[in-house]
Amino acid sequence: RERKLKEVIESKINPNVVDRGGEIPKEALKELAKIKAFAIKIPQKYDGLGLSQSNYLRACQMMGSHCGSSAALLSAHQSIGVPQPVLLFGSEEQKRKSTDCVTARLRLPRHTGDR
Repeated sequence: RERKLKEVIESKINPNVVDRGGEIPKEALKELAKIKAFAIKIPQKYDGLGLSQSNYLRACQMMGSHCGSSAALLSAHQSIGVPQPVLLFGSEEQKRKSTDCVTARLRLPRHTGDR
């Protein structure tokens, strides 16, 4: 998984272009969604990767060493976004609904406009 993430980062994200244009390429976001990079800490029973906080931090470190903007997106989407609070405090139905858009359908984060 680490290798896949590194491959997507290096092949799909040009940090200079992201910084100048203020936008992460949709192709990069699609590839990140495909490898479930937006579902690192989501449990496998909800079709996430079910990885530990340490693995999540390694992924953020890898992403941040290449492109800080992309790392911020990856981090915010999983830590302050819907999945984490709902996973901690939500009902089973809420957990399934909130993780579905990230995992089962491999949709992009909502702010990309690509649903």
